[in-house]
Amino acid sequence: AWTGVQPVVERPTEAIPVQPVGPVGPGGPGGPPPGPPPSGEGKSNGPVIAIVVIVLLILGVGGFLLFGGKDDEVATNDTTTTTEDPDDTTTTTEEVEETTTTTEVEAPTTSAEEETTTTTTIEDPGEPGFTTVQDDTGLLVVQVPDTWTDVNGVALPDGSANLFAAPSIDQFTQFLGSGLSYTSLNGPQDPDAVIDFLINQNGLTEGCAVVGTREDYSDPVFTGRKQQFDGCGASNATVVELVAADATGRAVELTMVIIAPDTLDAVTQIENTFNFTS
Repeated sequence: AWTGVQPVVERPTEAIPVQPVGPVGPGGPGGPPPGPPPSGEGKSNGPVIAIVVIVLLILGVGGFLLFGGKDDEVATNDTTTTTEDPDDTTTTTEEVEETTTTTEVEAPTTSAEEETTTTTTIEDPGEPGFTTVQDDTGLLVVQVPDTWTDVNGVALPDGSANLFAAPSIDQFTQFLGSGLSYTSLNGPQDPDAVIDFLINQNGLTEGCAVVGTREDYSDPVFTGRKQQFDGCGASNATVVELVAADATGRAVELTMVIIAPDTLDAVTQIENTFNFTS
């Protein structure tokens, strides 16, 4: 829109009227003309004023453009200030890292759990003075005094599970020492018939001073019959014969011999713990 300004400035310069040279006077050519100045000399101020106006217009336009440019720069600076927002994002990232550090502090919780597990794994010492023994087939299980370290779990020739436990099995079989014989019987049995057989086989009626009364026996697993003999043999042993069966009809026979220093507490513990493993 401003392309016509420059030509307007140039044209008035060329259009300035040249004063006419008057007749040659006494001063020679080019001297001041005599008499009053020509009437046209007063009119020379008009072009000068036009030039001044044009210059002022040019300065105004330049100033406008100059201030407009500054506005653009300010706008640009504003835009630059706006781009500083990513710094806020960086600050947010640092906060996330702090959260991660807090999570690492939870490690001692795992150590506490491990300590609890270690405490839980401490084994219960169980009934003092007794130990658990099994036959070789793994069918029969019972607790006996821990001094009964001579253990034999070999099955009988007919395949029946059998378990011997005593301080000395040889002395036990001769009624010279304490011990236990624990045998699985084949099929349902008449408890009284089995006890009669054992009394005759072991000579208990003739070899013992006192023959106890036969009585019923029961515990949470087995039911059957039981008979006790005292003052047996030269060792003054106590002999207990027990025959019982579980709810499925599986029967067992136990012969227990107690000689001092062992006591009848051994018989009580055996009766409380003998069982099938499955």
